[in-house]
Amino acid sequence: MSGMTRGRLRRLWLNVHLWIGVGLLAAIVPLTVSGAAIMWRAELDRVLAPQRFAFAPSAAIAPVSAYVSAAERAFDGRLAPMQVVFPEHAGDPVQVMGAPAGVARKSAKLLAAWLDPATAVVIDKGDPQAGVLGALNAVHKTLLLPVVGHDAVGWAGLALLASCVSGLWLWWPRKGGPLKGLRWTRGASQLFNLHHMVGICAGLPLALAALTGVYLAFPGVVATLFGAAAPPQPAPRMLHVGPIATADDALAAARGAAGGASPTWMALPTDSSAPTWTIQMAQAGGRDHLEVEVRGRTGEVQVTPATDDVVSYWTARLHEGVDMPVAWRLAQTLAGLAPLLLAGTGVVMWLRRRTRRLELS
Repeated sequence: MSGMTRGRLRRLWLNVHLWIGVGLLAAIVPLTVSGAAIMWRAELDRVLAPQRFAFAPSAAIAPVSAYVSAAERAFDGRLAPMQVVFPEHAGDPVQVMGAPAGVARKSAKLLAAWLDPATAVVIDKGDPQAGVLGALNAVHKTLLLPVVGHDAVGWAGLALLASCVSGLWLWWPRKGGPLKGLRWTRGASQLFNLHHMVGICAGLPLALAALTGVYLAFPGVVATLFGAAAPPQPAPRMLHVGPIATADDALAAARGAAGGASPTWMALPTDSSAPTWTIQMAQAGGRDHLEVEVRGRTGEVQVTPATDDVVSYWTARLHEGVDMPVAWRLAQTLAGLAPLLLAGTGVVMWLRRRTRRLELS
């Protein structure tokens, strides 16, 4: 590649890098900073809402009907329960989610009650999306944009990925290997050196966060482009246990049909004349889980084994930090905060460059 071609290509990447950094500053920085905070959602929840964990951990579990009844009483009958979320880890509360009674469920703003798993005592209630964590989730998933927010996050992730790639190109030394690029004295300006050093340290983790985020935003498109296919799923099993009238009996039937699997959540019936409960059961370790549908009137229990494909499973874990080591979450957190510094130093360098050009013109 000739020197002139390299120079033109470098100017192209520089312009891409600059205009992404300046033009999408208001989208990328909130996206990465909120993602950095969400990596610690469990810890933040305990700090910001300690009342939800103010109970003595116990192996005992109350009946599902007790959780639902207690939640309805806590909201004075103004809650139409939709789902029970069981504790993911020891010391976590049970959560009953629902819509305000008398409001169409699809358009309703959800309410939640948090309960002691052993005693079914309500320890907190309110809007699960309220507060700091709710705001962080809203920013990270939609950038607070109605209707188009989800897609906007995906496109912002693509822009961040392009910024990381262009930044790597610009960082790479024109002469010598990559080790030369790790020197602090790359340029005469300390601001320039700081931008380059932080950029290369955070670039790869940021690129991975952007890539996994784009996959989560557009899973169908990415799967089609790269030919990723979901693993074959076993056929459902159908059992018959006789008519079932209560949520407690439905859960017992699901436990019996699922063997040693444990429930993670339970969707409650919407039609009292033909009640149907859907329970997700987690199997110990791995990507396997079961979807169990219990049909109250006929007494049929349908067990559908499901396995997440490897790409989707690891994409979600890497991006969200679920059950990942502390070192991984810490690295992703620091990378998520880096755009604050990169944006600040980048904008200052851009303004200085424009000022020099105006002085020379």
